[in-house]
Amino acid sequence: MRLPFDRLRMSTMNQPSGAALLARTPGQLLEEGRCHELAGQSAKAMECYAAVIDVTASGGDQRTRAESLRRLAVLHHLRAEPKAASDLCRRSCEVAAESGARDLAADATNALAGFALERGDLAEAWELYSAALQQANGNPALVGKIAQNLGIIANIRGNWADALTHYHRALDTYRAISDRRGSAIVHHNLGMIHAKQKQWQEADRHYRSCQALAEEAGDRHLGGLAALNRAEVRLAIDDLDGARAGAEQALRVFNQVEARRDKAGAHRLVGMVFRQRRQLALAESHLRSALEIAAGAQCPLTEADAARELAELYRIQGRRDAALELLERARSLYQKLEAVADLAHVAEQIGSIGK
Repeated sequence: MRLPFDRLRMSTMNQPSGAALLARTPGQLLEEGRCHELAGQSAKAMECYAAVIDVTASGGDQRTRAESLRRLAVLHHLRAEPKAASDLCRRSCEVAAESGARDLAADATNALAGFALERGDLAEAWELYSAALQQANGNPALVGKIAQNLGIIANIRGNWADALTHYHRALDTYRAISDRRGSAIVHHNLGMIHAKQKQWQEADRHYRSCQALAEEAGDRHLGGLAALNRAEVRLAIDDLDGARAGAEQALRVFNQVEARRDKAGAHRLVGMVFRQRRQLALAESHLRSALEIAAGAQCPLTEADAARELAELYRIQGRRDAALELLERARSLYQKLEAVADLAHVAEQIGSIGK
């Protein structure tokens, strides 16, 4: 399951190119970039953000420059280009700080924390989120965003009560400012907590709320994540057709919006469906794709989940040594992430194979 980053809501419009692109004001370019980003047209959005960075290189609207740097960083992150993402986000922090834009500095720090979180550096992520919360200076949209990200860390660690506290704080904040997209992300994360506890009806209720709000906000990427997580619920209740359809829908969306990181989760779920149907060659193909994409994109949580599922396939096939090797890989990743509940499940799997 991929954990989403917050971006702003926008409407769609046509994209100019070449000299016409550079003839627009930085503010116009930023707004057009937002429109394309939300619609899943990441290449066009990146052109707009890069154009802002070019036209503000020698001065001008530094707030717009800082925001464009951050947004461009997030798109590189989704494309699994971590160095470019980190470099651009640090530049955004610097520009925001130099121009006295504390809110944009907080947003960039929050994004850097998200990068650290997704590569498994929870201590660094917590430190950066805490710094972002101080920089936010009570800004409700930022406080909501950071609160739910702190909830994600608590969720990974299995501290569900703390996670729920953070998520409900975020949801109250977003509702107060009528932020549908922010509310959608909170429902997504609440669904994940209920799914971890196998409370499938509650999980699906939150995922449906997320999907509806994402559609209202016009966010295709977030809609794809909701579809993927609803598919996981379908698999848990043995609706294999529904699970496969949802996962393949999500995979199409992730291909269209160029979200390579998230494709790993979709391949993992499709592989699990094929494994349930005893179509083991197809299952292995998808699970190996999930593992390779997650490892290459530095997504340790998805990598560990994919390793566990592929290990279960190898156990079914009687490939004991290969299964144990993958489970040890998963255990190492979960230990790094301090994922207590997942560590317990891996230990059970290892014990059952070792008998």
